[in-house]
Amino acid sequence: GGGSPQGTVSTPNRDTQLMEKIMIGNPHRALWKRQCWNLSQKLAQQQTAVGTSAQYEGAIYAFLAGDTTSALSNPAFGPWERSLQVVLHSSLGRIEDDLYYRHNHNRRQIGKRFPFPGTELEVQEREQLQVTLSLRNMSEVDICGKLSSRIESTDRLRTAMEAFMIGKSAVSQYISNEGGLLDTSGSSALDVAHLRFLTHLTLYIDSLSASASTAASLPGVEMVKNSILLQYVQHLATRPDLWRMIALYASLLPKETLLECYPTLLTRVNGDAERRGMLKDARDLFPPGLDLVILRRVVRILLADQDGSNRSDVRKMKAVLWLCYYNEHASDALICANSLLRQFLLEDKLNSAFVFADKFLPDDIATTVVTQTQQQNAGNDAANEEEDGEIMGLSSEDSLAEHGALQSYLQAEKAYENWSQVLRNTSPHATNVPTFQSENLNATESQIAESMERKEMIRIKRRAGQAVVEAATAAREKLSQVLAYPGGFLGLAEEDNDPSSDDAMQTEEGAQRQEQLAALRRRRLPRAVFLLQDVCDATADWMARFLHDAIPSIGKTQLAVLSALDYVEELESSPLSPIYWLEHALSITETVASDEYEVYKSFETVDTKQFVAAVSETEVKKLRYSVEIAE
Repeated sequence: GGGSPQGTVSTPNRDTQLMEKIMIGNPHRALWKRQCWNLSQKLAQQQTAVGTSAQYEGAIYAFLAGDTTSALSNPAFGPWERSLQVVLHSSLGRIEDDLYYRHNHNRRQIGKRFPFPGTELEVQEREQLQVTLSLRNMSEVDICGKLSSRIESTDRLRTAMEAFMIGKSAVSQYISNEGGLLDTSGSSALDVAHLRFLTHLTLYIDSLSASASTAASLPGVEMVKNSILLQYVQHLATRPDLWRMIALYASLLPKETLLECYPTLLTRVNGDAERRGMLKDARDLFPPGLDLVILRRVVRILLADQDGSNRSDVRKMKAVLWLCYYNEHASDALICANSLLRQFLLEDKLNSAFVFADKFLPDDIATTVVTQTQQQNAGNDAANEEEDGEIMGLSSEDSLAEHGALQSYLQAEKAYENWSQVLRNTSPHATNVPTFQSENLNATESQIAESMERKEMIRIKRRAGQAVVEAATAAREKLSQVLAYPGGFLGLAEEDNDPSSDDAMQTEEGAQRQEQLAALRRRRLPRAVFLLQDVCDATADWMARFLHDAIPSIGKTQLAVLSALDYVEELESSPLSPIYWLEHALSITETVASDEYEVYKSFETVDTKQFVAAVSETEVKKLRYSVEIAE
């Protein structure tokens, strides 16, 4: 083009097999550029309408001539990017003009190659240098200052480009200004697109500081980067479709900030697939062991919810699942499961406890904990042993013992509910017993018919009695196991919480656990005693009616009926006898009074009075039933 400088290039000639010099460029470049300048000035003085060919023609001449004044006043170069291109192109053109002038001046001074094509236009060269004198020492700061009016105050993207043109101090100031838009609550006046831009911009600058020379570092950017990155992570948490990206960005936060914010973000995750995916990302991207620390905090936050609704209970159940995906988390999962079960039992939410134990908690969690503990002991892994149960400062043995006691109580409650349902649905009176019309039968036939009726009656009674006996026996055994639990039900030794320890939360949770265990003993042990008394007493009453109903179909006395149904010699040995169940009811006093199980220590005064009254009633009832059966 006309702006190309005069020169030569060497190219091979295939015919002569020699290198030949070929002239290129415009030998009259200076003259051409002066003509462009004059046309640019002329068109700039004319009042041309926007969008006309004259406007664009003037813009072209101004751009080619390096006439920044005319170009910047032309609407065609209104946008900041076009204006910037004009100034940068004109500045580069000024450098070229100065270089070519000096080069031609040297040729003119030496004179050997004068007049070399292009060296005869010294006047035009000087004129061009004179009119572009303002571009000679223009710096990036001068350029941005010249164009600053073309950037709106809300145009943060172009402001960033301007800062990068100026240099490190401007970039640092820009980052600081943008960071000031973040308030202390973590919310932001930034739109999502710009927040994303700032996040990656600050990460890029931070990577330069970490990997390049110290000259690339910018003061104050680290703190602002962390604030912007935290805000972006919080934004990702509001987008379930972007949850899998959270761990990647959160891993770039300082450890203290990560531990403060990331657990709260994970409390929003509800689906099993999302939990598994986000936990895997955390294990892949975070330092080893940090995922467990985070999960402990997640579960702690969710279990502390005081909503009390069914939805809140389900969220708590799902919270424990965070710790159920990897075997090395099993000890913590067991501790959290125990904590949740204690909550449900203290709040009388038996159904929630049943659902959690049956539907959410892995069946093999206790076995997994035992296996992990054995492996740790075998390997003498002191670090893992110290981590075991860190949530409340418990050992695996304490957690297993507590879990066994809680599960034992839940099984007892289930057995009691099953017994209650069986007792309600099973009548002590025989029904649907076939009868025969004796008036149409002779003596022998009548005797055979009566024998068949008696046998059918015995079959029906045995089946009903067996159903009640099985349910009552299961309930009695389960409730007795709670009362006679090895070492006492939830009678666990208090953990050694050092009050000087820095982990105040651990000490506080340990004290809270001891309070909950004591409250559960006071509430659940008396209940287990009274439930057991109810099972034995109500079953005895049912059996009394059961035997009386069979008179005279099976036997003339209750003893005769009992002998026909169970073939026993002693009343106390037959579960179909009311005396059998009353004897078990009276034997409860031995367990309650035992110093080994210390059940009596959980009794309040009102509980003691109720228990003594029940025992007295049982004694009276035993005497009465013994007389009735013997008659």
